[in-house]
Amino acid sequence: MHLNEWLQRFPTVPQRSVPDWMLGCFRRHCISFANGESDTRTRVFWIQSRNFTVDLRLPETDALLSAAPFSDQKPSQQNARANSEGWFAHTHWDGQQLSWSGGSDFQLHTRWPEPALLQRVGNCLIETAPSGIYMEDWRLQPSDAGPLVGLELIEERNLETDQVLHRGGGVIICGEYAALVRGRAESIDDARPNALRQRLLSGIRDSDALLAFETSLAHGNLTDGFTITHTLQPERQGQPLMPLDGFEPHASGELWQRLEIEGRNSLRRYRVDSAEARFVFSLATPADDNARAWFQQESDTLTRYTRTLR
Repeated sequence: MHLNEWLQRFPTVPQRSVPDWMLGCFRRHCISFANGESDTRTRVFWIQSRNFTVDLRLPETDALLSAAPFSDQKPSQQNARANSEGWFAHTHWDGQQLSWSGGSDFQLHTRWPEPALLQRVGNCLIETAPSGIYMEDWRLQPSDAGPLVGLELIEERNLETDQVLHRGGGVIICGEYAALVRGRAESIDDARPNALRQRLLSGIRDSDALLAFETSLAHGNLTDGFTITHTLQPERQGQPLMPLDGFEPHASGELWQRLEIEGRNSLRRYRVDSAEARFVFSLATPADDNARAWFQQESDTLTRYTRTLR
């Protein structure tokens, strides 16, 4: 069954959810720190489903990442790969702040331990750390109304060998944007600060296991598919994110997908978070009548140089 058909036949909207204004694909415009410095160059994306987040953080350009075997890469490329970030986690909204728990992370330690105080105006989502150490300015990426899908990956298994290839992760589709996380087959218990970087750069022999983690962002649609535009795995750049057929509801309540990956017959088992065929990803947010009247009154100057930041 094609994913589009499944969406039409089995719509799912969970009872618990983050607010609608938090849903979609956001790109970070800037992070500002308490010391007065800011970063606008790191590529950072936040993709939000009803109850989980996918987050991807990459160096400024793809030239800093290499698809060559890790041991053959330049030190600068190895360092850039070791410092990249990609993860998924469950979200909990208490009406004022968002917190994360569980999930899977490319890094072995938690780099962002604080919850987020959030407020959105227009396409601008402001995230502030309760401690005051940083503030992030996120911009909702423009998208036509389209599907809102959240599928939490339980496992991906090679059906020919019965080997588990990935555990933990997920798929989020927000209109024209889609993200995929595939966690490591076996968890690695080493939560020291920057443990991943230390292990990779020390030449440790388990680099293949450490790097067997995917977080990819793609652009496209349910008809033609989604093409990867940003990814932790440079060899995946420009490839299709995933097949969109082979889905079947399972008696357990899970959603299964049978697919071929690098010539292997495989099975992905998902837990459904959300399945909505049409959601409007509006760049605008509400304002009261007095505020709108003020904006209209002063629009000649207020809108002289306005544009949509992405």
